[in-house]
Amino acid sequence: MRHAGRSLDLAQLSGGERAAFLALLHAQLGHRFGQGRFLLLDEPLEHLDAENGRRMLQHLLRACADGLLSQIVLATVEADVVEAVLQTGDAHVIRLPL
Repeated sequence: MRHAGRSLDLAQLSGGERAAFLALLHAQLGHRFGQGRFLLLDEPLEHLDAENGRRMLQHLLRACADGLLSQIVLATVEADVVEAVLQTGDAHVIRLPL
């Protein structure tokens, strides 16, 4: 992958970084070629540390704010990471008992 004169081999990324990259890539491809602008993510934070999880969620929120996505459904057990990113009115959160 090349961006802004820099190249990056995806094999150099950790499993969590690859998962985050793929989630954001799917959002971009869905916007470009799809009609739904809907993204369903199951445990996208699983292999990310808290900081990178927050960064990925911030990118997804920005994608919604910019109109790239209309809706994201995210299933995760990382409630603390999600709550650290969300502001009042950003999202509708449903918590299920374990």
